[in-house]
Amino acid sequence: MSGELLPLGRSGFPQVLNTEDTATLLGISPSTLNCWAARREAGEDVGPPFRAVSGKVRRWLLDELLDWLDGQKR
Repeated sequence: MSGELLPLGRSGFPQVLNTEDTATLLGISPSTLNCWAARREAGEDVGPPFRAVSGKVRRWLLDELLDWLDGQKR
């Protein structure tokens, strides 16, 4: 991963991942993740939930990402 994940600090802020780190964690390309995010913004229920920080800058919360991944069991 491009950035080292740090544990929660005293502030209680969750771990936040960028596109590259999220894609790496999921084993997909950043372009696939961005495609899913665009479809999610359009109202489809595809891909993990994210936060739009500004413009096309998106961030994923690690806890939400892991919850979403856990829900993908078949």
